Amino acid sequence: MNALYRWPEYDAVELHRARFARVQQVMREDGLDALLLVGPDHIRYATDFRAHLTNESEWFAALVHREGNAELFLPYIDETIEAPYPAMPWISRVHPVASWSAATANPRTWVRAVAARLSASGTRSRIGIDAVDQSLLAGLREEAPSVEFVPAALRLHRIRRQKHPIELTLLDAVSRVNAGAMEAALGAARVGGTDHEVLAAAMAYQQAAGVEFVTTRSATCATAAATGSPRAAASRRAIRSSSTSGATVPAATRRTRGAPGSSGSPGTSTWPPTSTC
Repeated sequence: MNALYRWPEYDAVELHRARFARVQQVMREDGLDALLLVGPDHIRYATDFRAHLTNESEWFAALVHREGNAELFLPYIDETIEAPYPAMPWISRVHPVASWSAATANPRTWVRAVAARLSASGTRSRIGIDAVDQSLLAGLREEAPSVEFVPAALRLHRIRRQKHPIELTLLDAVSRVNAGAMEAALGAARVGGTDHEVLAAAMAYQQAAGVEFVTTRSATCATAAATGSPRAAASRRAIRSSSTSGATVPAATRRTRGAPGSSGSPGTSTWPPTSTC
């Protein structure tokens, strides 16, 4: 692929509206005043903000209020900014946390920043959380003893299982690009070759297509091309005969017009999922 893939255009505001309606329903049913999210996929689903910077889930946080507005905690700013994203007016402000490091590396800084917003936001007695680290949660409970923190990750995962038509369109697009990337990876596979060569071919295809985020997933063999074709069979034999024990294949998502690409789970996530022989 030598040109940018023609990603489908879609109504980003409508997608956010539909997603947040589900999130809001969960909060109402569970009696939650807000959600405190650190998982990139959950943040993306609830706010449309791309929180994938590394493979760790401790760099960003979002305080999502039941009324619909959200506050973000970011590692690359040094001051609070009001109404930072005109295209996403529901994000009311962003706040700085420890610079370019995970929250668990600077727990006091993170806890102070988040607890301050819990207090400033008014009386919040019941807050849903996803995967907040236990050490950070202990600090929040100490700083905000009147707040009850309630697990909400399972509920959030379940509402993401049913896809919006826009998400299906994006799934189709990102799957086509990733299928092309897997073909490129197979073309690079050779006896005596390395994982890096195979991965580089797939990543080059994806980057040229204009994907938003590239991660890696390990596979024990080239199952992405388990098509039964002579070329696929030859590629599998080549990888199994080489000095490497397996192929590392990438996965990507796409963001178009300021809204999230959607994959195996809505929001920023990966496609295809890890598979083995």
